[in-house]
Amino acid sequence: MADVFISYSRKDKDFVKTLHTALVERDRNAWVDWENIPLTADWWQEIERGIEAADTFVFVVTPDSIASKVCNQEIDHAVKHNKRLVPIVRRDDFAAEHAHDALRRHNWLLFREQDDFDQAFQSLLRAIDTDLDYVRSHTRLLERAIEWNHQEEDESFLLRGKDLAEARQWLLQGAAKEPHPTTLQTDYVLTSGKAETARRDAEIKRQQAEIKQQRLWLGLVFAALAVATGLGVFAFRQYQVAREGEVKAVLASSEALFASNRKFDALIEALRAGRLFKQSHMQQSVLQTQVLTTLQQAVSWVRQANSIQAHKSGITDLVLSPNGQTLASASRDGTVKLWRLDGSLIHSLEGHTYTVWGVSFSPDGQTIASSSGDYTIKLWRINGTLLRTLKGHTGRVLATSYSPDGKILASISKDGLVKLWKPDGTLVTTLKAHKGGVRDLAFSPDGQFLLSVGADGLIKQWRLDGTLLATLKGHQDEIKSVSFSPDGQRFVSASADKTVRLWKRDGTLVKVLNGHTDAVSKVVFSPDSQLLASISYDKTVKLWKLDGTLIATLNGHQEIVQSVAFSPDRRTIATASRDKTIKLWTLTGTLLETLSGHTDWVKHLVFNRDGSFLFSASDDKTIKLWNFNQPLIKILRGYQEPLQKVVFSPDGKFVVSSSNDATPILWRSSGTLVTPLKGHLKDIAGLSFSPDSQTIASTSADKTVKLWNLTGALQTTLKGHKDTVWEARFSPDGKQIATADEDGTAKLWQSSGTLLKTLPHHDGVNDIRFSPDGHTIATASSDKTVKLWKRDGTHIATLSGHTAIVYRVVFSPDGQLLASAGKDGTVKLWQHDGKLLQTLIGHQGSVFQLAFSPDGRTLASAGADNTVRLWKRNGTLLAILQGHNAEVRDVRFSPDGQAIASASYDNTIKLWSLDGRLLRTLTGHEGGVVNIDFSPDGKLLASAGLDKQMILWDWNVSLDALMEHGCTWVHHYLAQNPTVTERDRHLCDGIAVQQK
Repeated sequence: MADVFISYSRKDKDFVKTLHTALVERDRNAWVDWENIPLTADWWQEIERGIEAADTFVFVVTPDSIASKVCNQEIDHAVKHNKRLVPIVRRDDFAAEHAHDALRRHNWLLFREQDDFDQAFQSLLRAIDTDLDYVRSHTRLLERAIEWNHQEEDESFLLRGKDLAEARQWLLQGAAKEPHPTTLQTDYVLTSGKAETARRDAEIKRQQAEIKQQRLWLGLVFAALAVATGLGVFAFRQYQVAREGEVKAVLASSEALFASNRKFDALIEALRAGRLFKQSHMQQSVLQTQVLTTLQQAVSWVRQANSIQAHKSGITDLVLSPNGQTLASASRDGTVKLWRLDGSLIHSLEGHTYTVWGVSFSPDGQTIASSSGDYTIKLWRINGTLLRTLKGHTGRVLATSYSPDGKILASISKDGLVKLWKPDGTLVTTLKAHKGGVRDLAFSPDGQFLLSVGADGLIKQWRLDGTLLATLKGHQDEIKSVSFSPDGQRFVSASADKTVRLWKRDGTLVKVLNGHTDAVSKVVFSPDSQLLASISYDKTVKLWKLDGTLIATLNGHQEIVQSVAFSPDRRTIATASRDKTIKLWTLTGTLLETLSGHTDWVKHLVFNRDGSFLFSASDDKTIKLWNFNQPLIKILRGYQEPLQKVVFSPDGKFVVSSSNDATPILWRSSGTLVTPLKGHLKDIAGLSFSPDSQTIASTSADKTVKLWNLTGALQTTLKGHKDTVWEARFSPDGKQIATADEDGTAKLWQSSGTLLKTLPHHDGVNDIRFSPDGHTIATASSDKTVKLWKRDGTHIATLSGHTAIVYRVVFSPDGQLLASAGKDGTVKLWQHDGKLLQTLIGHQGSVFQLAFSPDGRTLASAGADNTVRLWKRNGTLLAILQGHNAEVRDVRFSPDGQAIASASYDNTIKLWSLDGRLLRTLTGHEGGVVNIDFSPDGKLLASAGLDKQMILWDWNVSLDALMEHGCTWVHHYLAQNPTVTERDRHLCDGIAVQQK
């Protein structure tokens, strides 16, 4: 094993010798190809082994190494195995965009002649030594995984015992570290775990057999009962320990897969853990919490619902039948396969002798045309019967397309010809279309004419009788695709000349769309014909208006984008790439989600009719089904800034949220968008509903409070504050509104907007509350005090004692107590008349939030010390809820008072019992969670995250329900996929599944 592999151009050999010497002097082992690999050795295999065995891959960046084929192959191999890459620049007289993508994603160390070598070398050593134990484990595990793979996955090469436990722990760390685990490493650890589980199962069965045998050997009934019982207890304990270890191991596997973005596989493992836990009948609350958390995480965030496979080579085309019930896939294996949407194979259409490049359905869905590299087209009935083979092309037939009425079939070929055929296969005419080959064709939606484009950079317009209507020029290189708008009024062409051209139906050029920096391979219209999406070899997608205005450039894919598709409702764009991922975007260019699971280039995307499913086809030989009907969560997107507030209406029908911008958004609690509330000029600070759920109050940095109705109409604006208004609260009867302002005042208003009274503090007012009976108002201020006021604004008392800013004040449900907390880290309990009862000490930093339980017996405080503390009404500490890894920003009791939810900057929400026991952890936010709220019925929990997402959680789901949800999700895969083991095929036996 080497510390470093150095990749370089031979022209920089002298520098590399200097670098190598410096590394050796610092006791670093460097692998360098000095051109002295033995002649008898396979040179490239030695290079590969050197890269695999090194902890760090150092690339010497010069114009020569960037241009070197071998150097780029070395980078590719390092990237394949997720090696730590450290680029060092020796000569910088080159264009950075010419460097390998993997190099551009890293910071470069400067080792140029004008740079200080010693200083740069120290930076290199720091890079090499960072997280060294983790990186060395990565290398060791990679070498063992590669050996296992080379030995055809021989079980004797698997990990066991301590090695397996350490590997599982390393895998769990991998999601948050660089370099990430590879797919091979993950599979190696998981397979090792499954083998270990099988050995444990065998040992348990052996022990049970021994017990049974002992019973048979005992002659006396009493002795038999006594001994058997003793042995039984001993065996049961062993069984329980073994089962507990097995469940923990499977949970670790699920967590590792989830962290590696293999969420579908994570769900399978989580279901396995759930089944093992249920079968073991263990009363182990900590383990049950782990099972619930891991299974809920997997069920909530999985998107892949199936993996359809039977092809023996990469998939080249994927289409959905006109009725939306059948998928057809074409492959390099020379076949077309027809699939039901559940993944079951209907027919395999075999007969081509070379790659099938394209497949198309007739408009009535009864006939399938396949086009192949064997120069032929084959027509098939939907039942798989071959109707006819169409010959005549003298080059690869790339694609076919039916006219809208189904009376003409057009085929295109590398031979430069377009052929028109009758549905029965009779040749109508041959169009000598394009020199160098035809690249694409499209029928007008009304079927009046046909467009063809080719390598000659021309667009040709044809009648269906073969008459040439027009030849359209303008592109300066080959045209790769052409498509009509759904309304038939325009068409668009994409070219290797880096442009998109938009044309009227009659061939008039409307606009040239410039902006891509490499060949444009495809462009498509949105379903309403109003937008365009173009994909390019420059790895971007661009969205355009019809007037040529660029809406957004979608950056994020690491390799060439292969496919793009609009969802039927026009709200989402899906893109597929050679980087093996699919990305979902909004129409404004915001990345919604990255779907991972394919292991090779993703080539084609197809939405189902209602947009609830997306099918993807890949060179990895599989079709994957992605389901957007998530059973346990609703992700509410549309925000451009981090979220800050989320509030349910008292009747539970609505939820309103705000981010760091001027526009709150109103939603139904089902997750349906109602309306944005537009009117504020600066960021929103606070939100609340009136008691009757009919009015929303929003406060803002624009110094105003606005009242809205449920249609989003502005009812009135409360003006008078001089700084940010932090909070607005309605009185219990809804007749008054109290507001808290940074200007050092609170104000009382009639609900109609009339100002009643101004309540002064000596510094900003951070919080304001009405007592449950509505007779008293409490204000918390940065002047270190809490003040009590009558409903008419008369001052009652000033509560002094805090030594720093007071952030929060809350009344107990019976109105007899008041709790306050702030920056001084204390919580103070007061009588309703202002008398101090207790100062609760324990938090090691600011206290951000307070909440009384519905019965008023318990107070929860959330702090910057990563904890929630539970206190009795008399101030006695009940429990410290520990488990968060960052500040806890919010805490709430469920409406029934049986659970406590805490939200943290560690991106999680935790649910706790009243005695402080962790019930489950909700994961999924990719930024801190700053605010949460239970729905009035307690079934939903809403969370606001710094990741610009609001999530509605169905949080209190039983283990049985989670198992049912999970098995419903995967049951088609378990039933249909040929790679599923017999053991896994029965994973969900006995668990009810809902038919989708």
